[in-house]
Amino acid sequence: ELGIDIGQLQACVMNGYPGTIASTWQQSGRAGRRQGTSVTFLVASSNPLDQYMIQNPDFFFNRPPERALIHPDNLLILIDHVKCAAYELPFEAGEKFGEEPLEHMLEFLTEEKVLHRVKDRWYWMEQSFPAHGISLRSAALENFIIIDMTNGSRVLGEVDRFSAPTLIHEEAIYIHEGVQYQVEKLDYPEKKAFVREIDVDYYTDANMAVELKVLHVDKERQNGELLRQYGEVTINAKATIFKKIRLRTHENIGSGPIHLPEEELHTSGYWFSFSEEAAARKSS
Repeated sequence: ELGIDIGQLQACVMNGYPGTIASTWQQSGRAGRRQGTSVTFLVASSNPLDQYMIQNPDFFFNRPPERALIHPDNLLILIDHVKCAAYELPFEAGEKFGEEPLEHMLEFLTEEKVLHRVKDRWYWMEQSFPAHGISLRSAALENFIIIDMTNGSRVLGEVDRFSAPTLIHEEAIYIHEGVQYQVEKLDYPEKKAFVREIDVDYYTDANMAVELKVLHVDKERQNGELLRQYGEVTINAKATIFKKIRLRTHENIGSGPIHLPEEELHTSGYWFSFSEEAAARKSS
């Protein structure tokens, strides 16, 4: 998927099944944006998932896209939306945004000199445009810039902080607009990846070692032998090695280590666990 958005496209060719029904329709929808008819071709590889989709097309055509779930009152999401809303119109005392009362949040933004309070109204006072600091793809604010050094120096694009260790580590193959680039250097402190155009018959796939720790349980509910819990967690993720996978056949033709620092994410999570008796019955 090349990231293009051209209204005159009439055909879409997908190199393998994207992995979800939603992604397939999204990529297919790059074509046919005008009133004409469009066509989409899915070229399947030897990947087992690709072969299953080709042999069982009803799995795709008779199912709706996967549900996209988001918690709009998550503090990280909500505070950015409140900034954007305040930029458009001032908030008034007692006003809600969604289901959340905003008095404490508006006072916090006032202390941070983002908003200015006049009687019972809060006005935007920063000079910046708040939407510029919000990513539609992730909650991370720090992006890595990808710089092509093939002919001079030009910026290809950006990758969010948590995807960088697996996508733009040194020796990784980065594909942009159908062209292969190899990462020659990743300047982690400066958040820059320097790449050069290359022509190889493989792509890279990185392994990530992930450790999850529960910090605090806020809510829990017992349903028979199933315990459901929600609370604060930390996720420690570290890229360990990468594999070179041959195009079309998906053979593993090599590997190498990844030397990058561990990423830590402090967030909230939902999990469930079975009783020891239920687990014992399942294993037997």
